[in-house]
Parts: sequence; C-alpha cells; structure tokens
Amino acid sequence: MPVNKRWPLARLKEALLAYQEAVPKRFTLEYCMLGGVNTSEESARQLELFTRGLDVIVNLIAWNPIDELEFTTPSEEEQKAFSALLNRYRVKHTLRISRGREIGGACGQLATSKNLQRLPL
Repeated sequence: MPVNKRWPLARLKEALLAYQEAVPKRFTLEYCMLGGVNTSEESARQLELFTRGLDVIVNLIAWNPIDELEFTTPSEEEQKAFSALLNRYRVKHTLRISRGREIGGACGQLATSKNLQRLPL
C-alpha cells in the first residue's frame, strides 16, 4: 500500500515485537480483503511471514463498498478460499461476517469524500 512508503510494515512489525516482549498480550490485526487484490496464495504467504513470531489473531474483514473507491467485495467463495489458505499456513484468524452493508453502515462505509481527502494514501 502507498501508506507503507512512509510507515513500512517492517518497522511496524519491529514495534509490535518489542511491545509484545514488554507486555505479553495477543494482538488482533485487521485485514481488509479486497476482491481480486489481496486474497491470493501470495497474499496469504505474505501475511504468514508478517505474523510469524507474533502472538496474533487476524480478523478477516471483507471490503464494504463506498462510492469514492473502486475496490470490490470478495465473493463468499473467495473469502473462504483465502481463509483455507491461511489455515494451511497456520495463521490464526477469524472470518468476520459483515453487517450493515445494505444501509451504508458497515465497517469502512462511514467514510466520506471529505474524510478520504485527508488520508495519506
């Protein structure tokens, strides 16, 4: 993601490892699944590499569409296939069920074009 040019994931992982060493608690990481973008076997492998050594559980959340961005929601089959890949890579995770999408109230849908202009993408 472009935001990682400014805040690299390697530095985030270093910080998470350091914090977890000082405060031994499990982290929850949120992973937004984008249809056809980050649900491949390579994405699962990269997620496994990132979480390796961390005590984490990953919440898999399907993208909830908003008019301002062109991403698509992965199909239920795509979500389940990605979950199966993570099982194979032994990544602890939960496949979340989205609620409120039909009324624009699901996770991520409360963003507006005004809010999106402020994001450091």
